[in-house]
Amino acid sequence: MVNCFMRSYELGTMTVGSHDAEKLTEALGIQNDRFEFVVDLAKDAWDHEETISESIEYLAEQAKRSREDDSVEDITGSELALAFVFFGRIWEDLHEDEE
Repeated sequence: MVNCFMRSYELGTMTVGSHDAEKLTEALGIQNDRFEFVVDLAKDAWDHEETISESIEYLAEQAKRSREDDSVEDITGSELALAFVFFGRIWEDLHEDEE
């Protein structure tokens, strides 16, 4: 059953800037100095919530907040997409450790 009251988010667009890039950050147009920020964002999502869906919503809320609050540095669509990938890897690694 789908919850009709679930929030929805407009999260921007991921940009692939270079198909022959040597680094993932370069391909996605993410500045190298933002890489650790993206990793930390994924870790925060894992640590912050009780369920995977709540963690995913946490990431979405952080991106939304970054667009609405001028005092918070914007999270680009590409950074958010990469944070989701890292979050998935954290979940996968911890899930494998439990088995």
